[in-house]
Amino acid sequence: LVNAYTWFWTSGSFKVLSATASAGGNSSTVTVTPTALTFTPGDGAQSVSCSGPGVAWKQSDGPWAASPSGCDYRYPQSSIHNTNGEVTATYGIVWSITWTSSDGEKGTLPYLTTTAKLTFAVAEAEAVVTK
Repeated sequence: LVNAYTWFWTSGSFKVLSATASAGGNSSTVTVTPTALTFTPGDGAQSVSCSGPGVAWKQSDGPWAASPSGCDYRYPQSSIHNTNGEVTATYGIVWSITWTSSDGEKGTLPYLTTTAKLTFAVAEAEAVVTK
């Protein structure tokens, strides 16, 4: 809904991962650490981000509550005039990457963002108060 907080979060994906490969008597381990979530709303606005995995919305939170983790976005207008009346949002996890080698070498690699997309309509509701 327009002006309602759209929460974003991840469950199970926000954890440190490592992998080791060996060749020619040496081994290297690459470790990726999640550092932030990103949300590109698909309405032309800039991406927003938050640190941590976010918090899952529950019905008891109500439709107008901001996410306590700061992982949210408020759409300023409906998507009625967009193609098919929808927006395509992009969700991302930003990863920092380090590596170590059995020969004592170590280093960092550029940040990496993995993404997923979701298409949905942003609706606008209006209320009329009568006496």
